Amino acid sequence: MGTATGMVTDMAMANGLATRICGGGLVFRRCLLVGACIVLAAASCLHAASAVLTRFNPPLSMSLWWENGFAPAAYAEILLRDEVTRLGGKLPDELPDDIGQLALDTYREEPTSGEAVRLAALAQQSQGRSETAELLMQKVMDLTKRDQVASLWLASAYGSAGDQASLLRMYDIAILSSSTARDVILAELARHLSDSSAVEPMADLLEGKPKWANDFWLAVLNNKEATTNGARLRQLVRERTGESDLEIDRRLIARLVSAGDLRGARSLYEATGNSGDATNSLITNGDFAEEIVLEPFDWKLRTSGSFSSYADTQAGHLIVTGSTFPDAEVARQLVALEPGSVDLLVEFVSPPGRGRELIVEIECAEREATSAFAATIRLVREGRFPLQIQPGSCSDYWLILRIASERGIIEDPVVIDRIDLRRR
Repeated sequence: MGTATGMVTDMAMANGLATRICGGGLVFRRCLLVGACIVLAAASCLHAASAVLTRFNPPLSMSLWWENGFAPAAYAEILLRDEVTRLGGKLPDELPDDIGQLALDTYREEPTSGEAVRLAALAQQSQGRSETAELLMQKVMDLTKRDQVASLWLASAYGSAGDQASLLRMYDIAILSSSTARDVILAELARHLSDSSAVEPMADLLEGKPKWANDFWLAVLNNKEATTNGARLRQLVRERTGESDLEIDRRLIARLVSAGDLRGARSLYEATGNSGDATNSLITNGDFAEEIVLEPFDWKLRTSGSFSSYADTQAGHLIVTGSTFPDAEVARQLVALEPGSVDLLVEFVSPPGRGRELIVEIECAEREATSAFAATIRLVREGRFPLQIQPGSCSDYWLILRIASERGIIEDPVVIDRIDLRRR
């Protein structure tokens, strides 16, 4: 409305000026000046009309004598959207003739318009001139900084060329350009982590702490193929920024353990800074005084409908209560064991008692191990128990705690004060 008012004002001012100057009998030169003013006002009027109609009615804007290059650009965008809709959301491999011609007209009229250059790039692509199309798409990014179509087009081109760094940079721009495409692009970013060459450039992006970082990690967790390199990426980002999200770490570690990648899981666990024991114990949190964060390198406690196990961190106890079960696993932890002599130490606050026992099992956790140490120790009272770890092909073991009852009933809780495993 403001533009239309300006059009009328321009014309009125020009007509008034003509009446005052030429009607007063001034020289011919001044009349020429007035005539020029009228022409300029008319041109301004037509240009304003074209600008208004470009937004609301591009085809009508194109029919005006004073046409601007944005009108065919807007009209071509409408036709292109219709074509993309017809193809189910995909860009056409070849532009229809009418869109192609509009693309050329647009580029000729407005070579600095992002839309115009993008359309010209698509037209070049449809004619098999991929290199020219890529150069034009790069120009679009220089002009607009955040053109979603251009960024996704370039991402595809860079991906085909194996340029992971540029590909990920374009995805970053596309995410910031469109909230509607955000989830799809994040899933695509996670998919690229199946390629180890994406780890370093992805770390470069995350080092800048983008707003979409948390959603990206959730996308990684939803893609099993991205788990291994996702763990490597977590370590790199932590080294560079010092930031961490232990919930993401916990879920990634659980995924790696489930997939049998114990080495990758331990590497990520150690990178969090939560590994190690000040007393050189081979068991983490053996006194149950710390909150359990990164299982199964810390305790993984089990609870069912008939029993429960929980750590009382204030008292420093593991408490097992239950009703009916003859033999049940209540806790386990992944420990690293090397050949040699070790001592298992168990201390109770409330021992199992008559007809019940605590069973400590040590078994190899590695699926591909061909030979491994194994042990089962049945305890009714606390004590120290020597073990000899035999040489084998296994280095990661499950330390499993079980409670067994002859009658399948636990009248009183079993309370464990400490479990320790250390080299002799």
